[in-house]
Amino acid sequence: MVEIRGSIPLGPIGPRNATRKQGEDVMGIKLEEIEKFAQQFLGFLDDHFIDSTSCLVPLLGKKFPVNDESYFSVELRPSNMGTEAYTLSYIMDRRGIPIEASINRELDYTKFMIKATKEVREYETFGLDDTRENYVMCKELKGYSFEQVRKELRSLTAIVGGRT
Repeated sequence: MVEIRGSIPLGPIGPRNATRKQGEDVMGIKLEEIEKFAQQFLGFLDDHFIDSTSCLVPLLGKKFPVNDESYFSVELRPSNMGTEAYTLSYIMDRRGIPIEASINRELDYTKFMIKATKEVREYETFGLDDTRENYVMCKELKGYSFEQVRKELRSLTAIVGGRT
């Protein structure tokens, strides 16, 4: 880390903690929390009877509260090569998006993105969420079935201790 007296400490990407308010303590996301969030993600799919992308259409653009600080969001976003992907995000008001799944039917893939303070085997680390000190990781799966989505979420419920 580069630090110049009287300046904001610089990390590998930019000013560390630059988006935090004075005195605000925003913790990194622990793997144990990822396990819990993945379990809640599975519960969301079950509660809304989601087993195909067509089940997502009536949910588009809506927020579904988990608690006072977290919610699920369902969106249709631009994706690769002019296509669109259904994106399901677990969003925490003060901590970002710890888990997100993007399903692209046209290009036949599902991409998971997670953020955590430790790297996860089978996920490719491609960045650092510097303000929260989390690794940003992704995993791309061939196909877009919801059985595949559920299988990956189940694997995320058991990542502590190298169980994946």
